[in-house]
Amino acid sequence: MLNEEGKRLGMFIERVCKLSQRAFADEISTAEIRWAPSHINKYINGGLLIPLDLLKILHRRWLLNYEWFFEGTGSLQVDQLNRRSINHDLTDILASVAVIESSMVQVRRDIKQLSRDLYSIKHEVKE
Repeated sequence: MLNEEGKRLGMFIERVCKLSQRAFADEISTAEIRWAPSHINKYINGGLLIPLDLLKILHRRWLLNYEWFFEGTGSLQVDQLNRRSINHDLTDILASVAVIESSMVQVRRDIKQLSRDLYSIKHEVKE
């Protein structure tokens, strides 16, 4: 299993990223994380477990399809149109949440005012 995932990693780097292992390691390295070409080689050859952080980078940057990577089925990359649709849906949901939150602020104000009015009426009835 590990070796199959390693082979798929090597295939993805070669076919999609179109980089050598050294160039790939340099490309994904950041100030916080330095990826060694020797580790990339060990991931591909099954000598080391492939870190989830690496898969997340491949997914974010080159649209790695997790199903293809783990199961070997489907295409190497996530369908770009599907991804755009999901992003659009999330944007709509976030906008709806903002509207609901705004409405909730008004509802809270109305409840406070009703509570004050009720207390005032109750107080007047006692007198």
